[in-house]
Amino acid sequence: MTVHELQELWSELDMTVEEGITELSTISNNEVNIGEVTYNQIPQPRVLGKKLLSLAKVTLPDALPCRNINVSTREKLGERRKTAIT
Repeated sequence: MTVHELQELWSELDMTVEEGITELSTISNNEVNIGEVTYNQIPQPRVLGKKLLSLAKVTLPDALPCRNINVSTREKLGERRKTAIT
């Protein structure tokens, strides 16, 4: 979705798209371990977060599988930053 689309969808709320995104960024996950099974539980958002998601027609899952994957880049950012600064 674009900023313009979110402005239209959230027009009934007295807030900017940036404020809405900030509210949605408070939604997190809880890692749950039961024996050898691990999954990420998504808690219910606050009232305003629920309203923002509803207006955007977005639903969150109750849980996600836990993959225990470490993500790394081939190119280290520090090297790029050093050359950009000097």
